[in-house]
Amino acid sequence: MKLSDWREKKGWTLERLADELGCTVSAVWRYEKGKRDPDAGTKQRIFMLTEGEVQPNDFYDVPRWRRALSATLAALSGRAA
Repeated sequence: MKLSDWREKKGWTLERLADELGCTVSAVWRYEKGKRDPDAGTKQRIFMLTEGEVQPNDFYDVPRWRRALSATLAALSGRAA
């Protein structure tokens, strides 16, 4: 689940989430927009605060990585021919 989805489901403001996580509002905004990746400690606090609903992997754009992997594998298989 995305952090912003969890926050909105709870009816929390950016300010409340920032207070609960012990970080700034701008940091939370950046986490939600994908502009900044939370460090390991912050990811752990998010996981605990959300009771596991927001997981560390939720901060990664896995579909983009899958597309990149597919493109790489296609390029490699073309070289082998």
